[in-house]
Amino acid sequence: MKSMKKILTNGLIFLSLSFGLTISAVAIEPLDQETIEAIRLAQIAAENGDVNAQVNLGVLYYGGDYVRQDFAKALRYSQKAAEQGNAIAQTNMAMMYSGGKGVTQNHAQAFKWMKKAAEQDYAPSQGILGAFYEHGKGVRQNKAKAKEWYGKACDNGVQIGCADYKRLNEQGY
Repeated sequence: MKSMKKILTNGLIFLSLSFGLTISAVAIEPLDQETIEAIRLAQIAAENGDVNAQVNLGVLYYGGDYVRQDFAKALRYSQKAAEQGNAIAQTNMAMMYSGGKGVTQNHAQAFKWMKKAAEQDYAPSQGILGAFYEHGKGVRQNKAKAKEWYGKACDNGVQIGCADYKRLNEQGY
């Protein structure tokens, strides 16, 4: 059990290095020196342009795991990676704009970032983009386009995309 915890901790730390984390007093357990060092190294890597570190730190700051939750830092690291073309970071940017986390809520910006990720064949974003089209979130409602993106998500293994595709197909779209 302890080794599994260590593996998970080290994995999260590695991911968080990309987001320039600051150690948080919010952590459930005190962080050991190895964890603190891993976060420090991730911050250095992220500041030196490491996309994976930026993505991971963005996720950590967004969720508040091992660091104090900070949407502004989550946005900063996610944007750096998103601008370098990382589909995960682009999806995170879309979700922040969609929910108004760290930014003023802006559905048009959310749509823009989600579309960038979906066009890279990132399956989770394809399904979400389908929902944006279906519900007219940041874009004019277009159920035919929604069905198209749900189909792409389904083709890439996202089961809910398959269900949404089937539902729209049954509705005649």
